[in-house]
Amino acid sequence: MIPMETDKKAYTLIIAVSILFICAVPLSMKLLDNDVFYHLLIAKQMIESGQPYFFNQPYFNHPQGILHYYPPLFHWILALTSLIVGLENAPLIWKPLFYPLAVFSFYHLVSKSFDKKTAYYSLIVLSTVFPFLARTHMAIPEALQYILIPLIFYAYLENKEKTCGLLLLMALINHLYDSLLIALVILAHARFNRNKGYAIHRTLLIALPGLIIQLYGITGHMMVYSPPIDLWFLNQKINLALSGTSMLLLLGLYYATRQLNNPKNTIYLLWIISSIPVLFILPGRFPAYAAMPLSVIGAISLMDLRKNISDKKIYLLVVFLLLVLNLLFSTLFYPHIYDYMKPGIDEQEEKALNWIKQNITLDEVVSVGSAGRYYEGYKIAYYSGHKTTDSWNKSRYLYALYDVDDSGWNLSAQYGRYRIYERTI
Repeated sequence: MIPMETDKKAYTLIIAVSILFICAVPLSMKLLDNDVFYHLLIAKQMIESGQPYFFNQPYFNHPQGILHYYPPLFHWILALTSLIVGLENAPLIWKPLFYPLAVFSFYHLVSKSFDKKTAYYSLIVLSTVFPFLARTHMAIPEALQYILIPLIFYAYLENKEKTCGLLLLMALINHLYDSLLIALVILAHARFNRNKGYAIHRTLLIALPGLIIQLYGITGHMMVYSPPIDLWFLNQKINLALSGTSMLLLLGLYYATRQLNNPKNTIYLLWIISSIPVLFILPGRFPAYAAMPLSVIGAISLMDLRKNISDKKIYLLVVFLLLVLNLLFSTLFYPHIYDYMKPGIDEQEEKALNWIKQNITLDEVVSVGSAGRYYEGYKIAYYSGHKTTDSWNKSRYLYALYDVDDSGWNLSAQYGRYRIYERTI
């Protein structure tokens, strides 16, 4: 076990922030966003088949044999929890736990590498990053990842090769891409610091099965999910991500100009560098992924700022304004903010999905109209059991969120903006 210190003041802050977020955004305790139905679907298939699906996930295997795959750890957790509380209650049980556990692990990591004061300041900064609050209050593998990542670094800094390897293995079999970046951070840090006392090969040997699963999953993901790159749209999303983290980046600029770097900071700087690919590939995930290391750098900058402001009241006012602006900007420019204004499935969509379940036989494939509507496909498969396609030519039924002006399709049912069409020719 990794030894952990306790700090009642920090724990109180963590729990208070989590409760405040839930009270401010009560929808966060419902089946929010679309991703959760993807994961519920896989967990449901695991339960029904009695198989752990290390590599095979029937619904997501492309008809032509092209693989679409997601690491299994989170789905195992959902499936096992559902045996006690039921499938749809399983994610609701975990939702309020992910944020406190993630920030607990983060607090102890910073306490280990610096001190409790820096850790506490880092907590305060992190608590004003809305994307991190949002992602860790969702029932998704990414939320679990934010618990594991600080623990991986903690074990590494404690020279616990086997513990670090086990935690890294868990991260690798939980979420694609980011766990590989974390593995590279450890390798780079061990190399950069010439840590001869750390047997990195022991960590990698334990994590090897996870590396295999990562490469397997990434190969399949790149083969299936490879839409044409819209540079204008990508640039817009990158601008949103940078705007949302602008206050943290400003504090990072202060950190650089003040030359505040020291060996203790190295792992956080490498962590920030590892987020650069995320910014350019999945910019919507960047603010949450970079929140922890940027919060540490921000906390160091705020503590140093006290040296330049002699009046304590003015200093506290400046810190308060920076934190408020960080919360404001990270909320306003968060591209997924709309997910916190509506339930994952509203009343009208539930009626539409029930219509499909009751009126379309399971041997029929339901079209969702385009590759951009694959989330609706997950919901249909989860609620009704139908297979779905993004092809207009392989199905007699079409599920759409818009009017279809085509004489070949006849409107069979409509609930609000949700429409079910049947082919007439």
